[in-house]
Amino acid sequence: MEAGAGMGRDAAVSKSEANGKSSSSSANGSANGEAVGGENIEEMPSSSPSAAQAVAGRQQVAMATLPRPAPAFRMVSAVIEKKEDGPGPRCGHTLTAVAAVGEEGTPGYVGPRLILFGGATALEGNSSAAGGPQTAAAGAGIRLAGATADVHCYDVTSRKWSRLIPVGDPPSPRAAHAATAVGTMVVIQGGIGPAGLSTDDLHVLDLTQAKPRWHRVVVQGAGPGPRYGHVMSLVGQRFLLSISGNDGKRPLADVWALDTAAKPYEWRKLDPEGEGPPPCMYATACARSDGLLLLCGGRDANSVPLDTAYGLAKHRDGRWEWAVAPGIAPSARYQHAAIFGDLHGLFGDLMRLGDEYGSPSTAGDITYIDYLFLGDYVDRGQHSLETITLLLALKIEYPNNVHLIRGNHEAADINALFGFRIECIERMGERDGIWAWQRINQLFNWLPLAALIEKKIICMHGGIGRSINHLHQIESLQRPITMEAGSVVLMDLLWSDPTENDSVEGLRPNARGPGLVTFGPDRVMEFCKNNDLQLIVRAHECVMDGFERFAQGHLITLFSATNYCGTANNAGAILVLGRDLVVVPKLIHPIPPAITSPESSPERHLEDTWMQELNVQRPPTPTRGRPQAGNDRGSLAWI
Repeated sequence: MEAGAGMGRDAAVSKSEANGKSSSSSANGSANGEAVGGENIEEMPSSSPSAAQAVAGRQQVAMATLPRPAPAFRMVSAVIEKKEDGPGPRCGHTLTAVAAVGEEGTPGYVGPRLILFGGATALEGNSSAAGGPQTAAAGAGIRLAGATADVHCYDVTSRKWSRLIPVGDPPSPRAAHAATAVGTMVVIQGGIGPAGLSTDDLHVLDLTQAKPRWHRVVVQGAGPGPRYGHVMSLVGQRFLLSISGNDGKRPLADVWALDTAAKPYEWRKLDPEGEGPPPCMYATACARSDGLLLLCGGRDANSVPLDTAYGLAKHRDGRWEWAVAPGIAPSARYQHAAIFGDLHGLFGDLMRLGDEYGSPSTAGDITYIDYLFLGDYVDRGQHSLETITLLLALKIEYPNNVHLIRGNHEAADINALFGFRIECIERMGERDGIWAWQRINQLFNWLPLAALIEKKIICMHGGIGRSINHLHQIESLQRPITMEAGSVVLMDLLWSDPTENDSVEGLRPNARGPGLVTFGPDRVMEFCKNNDLQLIVRAHECVMDGFERFAQGHLITLFSATNYCGTANNAGAILVLGRDLVVVPKLIHPIPPAITSPESSPERHLEDTWMQELNVQRPPTPTRGRPQAGNDRGSLAWI
């Protein structure tokens, strides 16, 4: 490493800090596909009286001496003279306030600035955010493949954006990093880029001179380590703190301090007293001029968005202490979620969806998206083993970000007839194949039966049927559970369907078989009202566009496999949930193979994709809204 610019106390003291101004680093939280029936979020216990009183006392003093009206947002216009000067749409970047250089009215004076660094600019679908329109669909998912190391500057006085080209040793492209101001310098640490986690090196952008310069700072000993989604702030105009984040395996709750007034620079792990935040990532933090650090929001180890706020203070005797901030907590902060419908062994479509719209990996978009799959992973397709194996591996690698619930084909009596058992035996041999099939079905009996997002969206495979009126009915089902031991609630969850359209209300017999029902829009509206829900998302039926709305938009049917069983020619879709639970569908369409040889003919392609012989013997349920009158609706054709 090269020795870089110093970050001593002299450099840390600035005009903006003397006036009580500070910079903050922030990131978004995550929409949680919380399994219904899991543990409820408990309220955090109160902190020690001394710590809480210290925080409350400092807030009262600040309010008494600096009375200010409530802040309000307003739109600020910006000047962009050249296209490259503007940062364009992006996420995972940092925006840091930097103090003015020099005295106003003197030569060389530079006013206060906002310094934007890094972030991801590539949109889902392999397009570029910088050159394309900014739409709701575009903003719903951004990929780390487009992470940058760009630096843009917003002059607060002139309201003008400009692109900076610093000299020196720059950081690698990254997003979800942390940044904070130290005087007229910006310190960058951590993050994640196209190659995965960035190192924990400290990079300093020195803006004191006319030509900005990057430095890499030498820090001795062990440090926070590579991580992303953390926060960093300068406390007491002296201590550089790095808090929380994710090391690629799990959220963290540790606190590291670097004394900028002591050389050589060295990280020290703190052990603050008091009740501190749980392991979390994507929180936001800001240091006050009196030396108190405030930390708010983020998401915890279970991907639950947090609405808590904490203060971290350094006492005169050297002790650090956490305290829960008094007052009314803000609403919980969260990030996006991606929801998948039926896959039915179409491993190729799963790969296409990942390629088009982002994949759950540290080099993909696991940093800001949770993945929820609604069941029917196996049967009918030729690659059920690859599909379920990959999903289980992702669940093991990212247990708090990948969520799998159960479909009606995750049952031994069903997937013994519709292809999964046959595939296991043909590809693994009878002995190993039957063993694997049995073990996987044992796991299926443990899968959650529904998922709840932000307590406003309920996700399930089938529907609410005739029996489900309240969420506690789902929560009360004990796992492991088999269809034989299950109740009508389980049958409705996995097998029921909405009626043909919004004009058909009430309960009707379901053509899939005896004992099954369809439910009308009136049932949907009543269920949502009783449980304070906005939306039901379910799978289970093939729909032509990959998704279809019902009950005036209060229910969405989602199907992710294209050209179902080689005959439907339907699109596949996923749903991306963004801020304020805005639902954005993302589609893929069937792609016929190029006919260059008998091996790549459409017939051969279908044989490689679907179990054609089985699907001829047991035709699939017709595409929703397109009944096939010739089929016997009481037969296995309708499973």
